[in-house]
Amino acid sequence: MNAVKLSSDVNLRAVAYLRKSTRDQQENSIFNQRQAIDAFAERHQIKIVKYLVDDGISGLTMEKRTAFKQLINEYVIGGKVDFQVILVLDVTRWGRFQDIDESAHLEYICRKHGKEIIFVTESFKNDNSIMDTVIKSIKRAMAAEYSKNLGDKVLAGSLTIAAQGYRVGGRPPYGFERMRLNQQRQSVGILKDGERKAIANERVALVPGQAEEASTVQDIFDMFTRMEMPEREIAVQLNQRKVSSPGGGRWTENAIRLILKHEIYTGANVYNRQTQRLHGPSRRNPRDRWVIVPGAYEALVSPEVFAQAQTIFQKRHPALTDQEIIEQLKQLLAAHGRLTGLIIESSSASFSPASVRRRFGTLINAYRLVGWEPPQDFRYLELKDLVMEYETNLTSQLIENLQKMGLKIDSQDAYFVINDQINVEVLASSVRNGRGRKRWAYRFDRRRSIDITIAVRLMDDQAERCDYFLFPMMAMEAERLLVAWTNGVSLDLFRFDSLDYFYDMFGDVSIINDKQEIGYAADSGTADRAD
Repeated sequence: MNAVKLSSDVNLRAVAYLRKSTRDQQENSIFNQRQAIDAFAERHQIKIVKYLVDDGISGLTMEKRTAFKQLINEYVIGGKVDFQVILVLDVTRWGRFQDIDESAHLEYICRKHGKEIIFVTESFKNDNSIMDTVIKSIKRAMAAEYSKNLGDKVLAGSLTIAAQGYRVGGRPPYGFERMRLNQQRQSVGILKDGERKAIANERVALVPGQAEEASTVQDIFDMFTRMEMPEREIAVQLNQRKVSSPGGGRWTENAIRLILKHEIYTGANVYNRQTQRLHGPSRRNPRDRWVIVPGAYEALVSPEVFAQAQTIFQKRHPALTDQEIIEQLKQLLAAHGRLTGLIIESSSASFSPASVRRRFGTLINAYRLVGWEPPQDFRYLELKDLVMEYETNLTSQLIENLQKMGLKIDSQDAYFVINDQINVEVLASSVRNGRGRKRWAYRFDRRRSIDITIAVRLMDDQAERCDYFLFPMMAMEAERLLVAWTNGVSLDLFRFDSLDYFYDMFGDVSIINDKQEIGYAADSGTADRAD
């Protein structure tokens, strides 16, 4: 049945891997999987030395599959115990990897280290023959396609529910509460934070929440439209009045802007602004794909006031053509004799250095279009700007997500404080290539009493992220650290591919990352991130 010879004369030792996702049916329960694996092991006189279980975990990637990563890293590669085979119910329990080559690669790692995988309920022999390879590839593709199809069905259902004017998933935006409705659209109670409706035919609508929050939303629009105050000044005013922000901490310019751009405050149900499917990258959808239902909820501001706010945004940041940006850059070049990100930032130009990079790829590309060739060392300065911009954007995203998790965040100049106790800073470093070796440099400022440093490794001159280090500063002695590609367990122990571990330290990460195996299509765009 398998490449490993199964007979009464061979006493094999095995590690059993079991996985059930939150969307699996009862027949895929851990109990049923174990029964099938135990029966197979008994028939073939295989001794199971360890059971590794991921219960309620998606099989789309290795992320959050603690037992699976333990299987590969500690048992297969690390040789934690002596065994010859891995017992898995079927190909889908191994994983529904969207890239079937990833699934095959993980099997290859096991085989390379002398561990054969036995799928106990599959009909193919797993003997590495041509036919076996073809059948297994088809099975892997079917496992991946299952998740895609199910995700399409869930998205279609969610779009239908949203088009009927109901709320689909996610915490309510600031100023609103979620109300459960029965089939007659009658209220049957308010959902508190973290609660979900338990009856399938119930629906959820938004209603104005606490009076202070609703009044704050109205004050924000009033200060922005009637009093013509910029977002930063509005944040200062609210902080001076000690008004709690959506996350319970201080107001920021970004938090104000998100509320002012949130169409839901006019009473419209807005859905599908942003889509994230099957653990893939998050993408912002064009407006013609949004689901917008005017008058679905009680409005906190009138459509006229909201439209006035959007007009102000448009006047302050008009949509320019490429040629219009180039003409303004020519004017700056004529006035200063050179161009830099700082010159653009401090000018009256209606665009920022970041928007120029997004439009033309890099600042240097734009400079060359206006006929100016920067000095040779200018690329280093631009990369430095990119790194600083990355640090700023990541810090803002961390603060936003932690506030959505219900934590109090106090933002300082170069770091932020979680619940008045833990100081966190973000440091990014671009790669340095010297003598054929990659290095990343970080300098720690001990004067700020930082508890956790999130050190980001950037891979190229476009500031593309590679991975993260979560350094507990009490364990770091040096003020300057040079990180190589591989560093040994003393440093690589703190290396992570994502920030899920960081969020997990402070609460339920599903509040900000509610992904499921069937796919994810929540309206987590600019609007919803205001809550």
